[in-house]
Amino acid sequence: MSAAPSYEELMDELGVLRRQLEDAEGLAEAIRENRVDAFVVRPDDEERVLILQGCEHPYRRLVDCMQQGALTVTADGSIAYANPSLLKMLGRPSSELVGANLVSLVPAPLRPIVEQVLCDGRKSAGETEVLIWSADDTSFPAHITASPLADHGNTLCIIVTDLTLQKQQEADRARYLHEKNTLIEAEHVAAARHASVKLAKEDLERRVEERTAQLRDVTLELMQAEQRERKKLARVLHDDIQQLLAALKIAASRLPSQKNVKEAADGVLALADRSLEACRGLTIQLSPPVLHDGDFLTALNWLGNEMKVLHGLQVQIEADSAMPRLSEQIRFELFNIIRELLFNVVKHSGVDTAAVRFLVEDSSLRIEVADRGKGCSSEAAINRTKHDSFGLSSIRERLLMLGGQLKIKTAPGQGCTVDVTLPHAVLATKASPSQS
Repeated sequence: MSAAPSYEELMDELGVLRRQLEDAEGLAEAIRENRVDAFVVRPDDEERVLILQGCEHPYRRLVDCMQQGALTVTADGSIAYANPSLLKMLGRPSSELVGANLVSLVPAPLRPIVEQVLCDGRKSAGETEVLIWSADDTSFPAHITASPLADHGNTLCIIVTDLTLQKQQEADRARYLHEKNTLIEAEHVAAARHASVKLAKEDLERRVEERTAQLRDVTLELMQAEQRERKKLARVLHDDIQQLLAALKIAASRLPSQKNVKEAADGVLALADRSLEACRGLTIQLSPPVLHDGDFLTALNWLGNEMKVLHGLQVQIEADSAMPRLSEQIRFELFNIIRELLFNVVKHSGVDTAAVRFLVEDSSLRIEVADRGKGCSSEAAINRTKHDSFGLSSIRERLLMLGGQLKIKTAPGQGCTVDVTLPHAVLATKASPSQS
């Protein structure tokens, strides 16, 4: 028979029991206050984790209150749970969503992507962006992540984030950047256009200044030419016609005292004829009647005869059969230009033959005045007639005012060819006062 425990042993055992009781009361208090979710027990030296019923309630409440959509998916892809945010996001009740397959919520072309995310989620984690159908048959962009739910086999936890606002912000930013870039590009285009307009304006002003200077020079040349023609006319009147008229007056005054009146009268008549011939020659020189009464080629043939009689220059006229109709002003201008060019042949070529060719082209009439004389450089051809009454520089400016142009082809020892070109549009039109 064993001995009864001593008083000291009983007191030690009582202390141990009190401490165990205090631990048990503390554990019970923690459990009541939901401060313990699980605890470990060691029956038969084997540790076991006991999870208290209802301990998941705080976490469930957290999931229910989160702004993102959350759901759990079973091994076959069926939805086992969906939080209120997801139900609101999809516009569907829980009864409609629970039990449905997750991939049925996305468009058919995107379902393989979702299935791959679920497969990746069962291993570690998976994520992607897809479109999800809502109850009103519209879709919205969403980002989904899948991860395994611990201690629940193949059950997955899915987090769904609505990207509608983010995508809208990205689209707004892209639109803003596009509009900004468009505005910058438009500013660059406007700046380039402004620079181009400025250059064009400066070029136009320069050309206007050049044309103004050219017109001023032409005007001065014409004034000088007019003065020279006046002097020439005065000289012809004084040296020729006035002398003839003075002789005619003296001869007529002596008629009564002449013994042989008939012979004296014949002398007076001869002086009268010479006076009339001189007046007729001056009239023809100023404005040949054939230029007004006949066609242009007839006037040129007359000019050729005059050049041969007065200056010994043989002129060959070559023209197309279909000459365009020329207005009176254009005939006058071309006649004077050709006459001046033939004068240049007489003065500078050293030959006694020249050719005038008319070439009717599609858009213009081209006139060539050519000789096979000494020739010269083009600049020398312009400069040497600078002080003539109607030099090549003046011809060029007058042609420019009529819309035409003048070209010189010459070289020392190779003769000279002057091309005069006028567009058909001005040939039959009347010249403006500034041109005449």
